[in-house]
Amino acid sequence: MTRFTLRAAMLAVSLAALCAPSWAARSAVAMLELGRQQVVTFDGQPLALASMRKAILYGGLTRRWTAVGEQPGVLDLQAANGGHVVVVEVAYDAASYEIRYKSSAEMSYDNAGGKPVIHPKYNQWVNDLSTAIRAAVRTRNGERY
Repeated sequence: MTRFTLRAAMLAVSLAALCAPSWAARSAVAMLELGRQQVVTFDGQPLALASMRKAILYGGLTRRWTAVGEQPGVLDLQAANGGHVVVVEVAYDAASYEIRYKSSAEMSYDNAGGKPVIHPKYNQWVNDLSTAIRAAVRTRNGERY
């Protein structure tokens, strides 16, 4: 290697090391926190608790979320794509639901400073899940999903 080539290589490595934190910071965004979502059926009638559970499961299924745990009034759903994995808990009653972050892998999650940040795909996946749940509630036909 010539002296010039060696210097150029060292400069490139130094610049890459300096820029790496900014690349990582750009890959994480503020985490979407939707809060409690009130639901409205197509006929304006209230849902039974079991029907809300079915709507959450069906809505999740249409967006590739699978149930990985359950407690009374709370479903744990997981979405995975490649190495990216997200687990959320969906707390629900007959009139509403709330999606809350539980865990993730390869999603650049951080909660420094009290404001959680995560890979932008998380926000898209959670928004899609919420939209799918609302659609399942609105389009129900009796108790069928």
